[in-house]
Amino acid sequence: MPPKLFDRPDYKGQFRAHTRDEFKAFLAFARHYWLLSSLILAGLIVLFVQTSPFPPKTVKIATGQPSSSAQILGEWYRDFFATNGITLELVPSDGAEDNLKLLQDGSVDAAITQAGIPAPKGSGLLSLGSIEFMPMWLFYRGEPVDQNRATQLMSQWTIAIGLENSGTYFMVRDLLKEYGLRPEEYSNLLKMPANESVEKILHGELDALFILAGTESHNLQRLLNAKNLNLWNFKASKATAGRIQYADAVTFPRGAVSLSPLFPEQDIDLVSTSVTLTVSPNLHPAIQYLFMSAAENHYANSENYFDRPGGFPAFLDRNFKKSPVAVKYIENRGSILKYDFPFWAASLIDRAWLSIAALLAILLPLTKLIPQYRKYHLYLVQNTHYAAMNELVIQIREADSLEALSSLDFKFQELASTIELTWAPAGTKEKYFFMLNALETIRRHIERQKTSLELLKENRVNPQ
Repeated sequence: MPPKLFDRPDYKGQFRAHTRDEFKAFLAFARHYWLLSSLILAGLIVLFVQTSPFPPKTVKIATGQPSSSAQILGEWYRDFFATNGITLELVPSDGAEDNLKLLQDGSVDAAITQAGIPAPKGSGLLSLGSIEFMPMWLFYRGEPVDQNRATQLMSQWTIAIGLENSGTYFMVRDLLKEYGLRPEEYSNLLKMPANESVEKILHGELDALFILAGTESHNLQRLLNAKNLNLWNFKASKATAGRIQYADAVTFPRGAVSLSPLFPEQDIDLVSTSVTLTVSPNLHPAIQYLFMSAAENHYANSENYFDRPGGFPAFLDRNFKKSPVAVKYIENRGSILKYDFPFWAASLIDRAWLSIAALLAILLPLTKLIPQYRKYHLYLVQNTHYAAMNELVIQIREADSLEALSSLDFKFQELASTIELTWAPAGTKEKYFFMLNALETIRRHIERQKTSLELLKENRVNPQ
C-alpha cells in the first residue's frame, strides 16, 4: 500500500478551534465595548420576551363524550403531542357547546368544537380552522320507510337527539326546524348521552337516534354494523345544507363499511358540519403551530370519505376570529423548517424571522465599524504583559544581589507561564510569538545579570 502523501485535514478540530476563537473573541469584545454590548443584549431580551420561544409542557383540550369522535380525535392528538415532548391532557365534556364554555372560563387551553356554534361575546377565542367534516347520521329500527313521510315519522318516533350542550343537539335542532319540528315541543325527542342512546336503540328501547360522528367513532361503528338498524338517506342533503349556513352536503360511499357483503348498498347522502379547533387567545403560538401540524398529519393519514377541494385544515366557520398562526400555516402549509427543527424552533423562526433579520441588519454593520474585533482579546492581554515585562527588565538591571535576582527570576517564571498559556485567536499568532521572543530576551537579561553579579561577588571575596 503506497504511503500517504499527506494527512487528511482535521476539519472537526479546526471547526472546534475556530468556534472557540470566535466565542472568546466575542467575550473580550463585549467586555471592552460594554455600552454597545449592553444595548445589543437589551435588544435580544426584548426580542426574547416578544417571541416567547419556549412553549408550556402541558396543554389541556376539551374533547367530548366517551367513545365519541372528539374523544378519539383527542387521543390521536395526545399521541402526536407526546412525540413532540408535550403532554396533552384530555378533558371530557358533554359535547361541542360544553367545550366552548370550558374554554371560555379558562378550564382548558383548546377545544374541539364545530362550525355554526356562535362565539361567546367578548371571549376573544381564536379558530385554528376546520379539520374534518362531521356528518349527522340518523339510524332507525324496523323496515325501510318512505322518506317523504319524514316529518310525520320524526314527530311519532321516540328519537334520541343528544345532550343539550352537545354538538349533536345543536345541529339536530337546526335540522329538525327544516322539517317543521321544534325539539322543545315534542316529548318523543329525548335528550341523552350518545353511549346511552346507542345502547337503548340496540336493545329496542328507542325507535331512532341522531348522532353527529366521524367514521372513527366507536359508537358509529356499532350502529353501522348492527343488523336490525336502517340508515337514513338525506336525499335532499344539498338543499338542506343550503338552508343551514354552516352545513355541507357529503356522501357516504357505497361499500364504505363492507365490500362483502356490500354495505351500504348505495351511496348515502348526509348533511354535515365541520370539526373546528378553537383555542384561547393566550395559547402559546408554538402550541397553536403544533395543533396545525397535528391537524395536517391527521388529515394525511386518515380515511377520508368526506373530503373537500384543498383538503384540511381550512377555514370553513366564520364565527370565530382566525388565529394569525393558523392563517400563516394554511397559506404556506407550515414552515419549510418543520421537518428539520423541533416544532417550537420552526414556529419561532416562522414568527420572528423578520425581527431577527432586522436585528442582524443592525448588528452586522456595527461589527464592521469596529475593525479586527477578534484581535482585541490578545491586544488587551498583550499590553498588560508587555508592561509587566518592561517593569521586570528594569528591576533586573537594578538588581544588586544574587538573592534579589533569584526573586526576580521566580517572578519571571510566573510571568512566562502566564504568557505561554495566553489564548491567541486566528490571525494573531505572530504577535503571540513576538511575546515569546520577548521572554527569551528577558531570560538572557537574567543570565547576563547573574553572571555579572557572580563576578562581582567573586572579586569582592578574592581581591587582587
